Amino acid sequence: MKENIDVALKEEIAALREKEKKVNAYPLSIELLTGSDIGKLTKCFIEEDRKWKNAVIQEVDVEEQTAKIKRYGTNDVLELQAYLLKVLKEPDEELFKEGTHCKSIYSGDGEFYPCVIEKVMDEGYLVKYKKYNTQEIVKLHRLRPMGNPS
Repeated sequence: MKENIDVALKEEIAALREKEKKVNAYPLSIELLTGSDIGKLTKCFIEEDRKWKNAVIQEVDVEEQTAKIKRYGTNDVLELQAYLLKVLKEPDEELFKEGTHCKSIYSGDGEFYPCVIEKVMDEGYLVKYKKYNTQEIVKLHRLRPMGNPS
């Protein structure tokens, strides 16, 4: 009986350590939010899920250091403290031309997937997702080079 409890405890501890590794892949932020962050891609920590998700910043309260964000893949608009947000740098547009293989945030679930840029337009980039075999127009901030961490 004691051996079974020990094994169960070790398995639970190992599972908790794996979860902690995933959470700590993006330690909480110490960056201050500014008005220029509006419209930028951010990783936001969703406490109830204990996961980092992709979102776009819609509003910033500089004094309170909060932001309203809209998560990709959902209709959720949340107000989060700055320490729960990692504002990501916009990639260099020179990296993304017609025929470029890259990654983009898929609007269906908010995750990055491999895609190819089929057309560069005024309103954004027409991409075709390999996994879903679907197309959508995305803004530059949703694109990343293939080897770049998402």
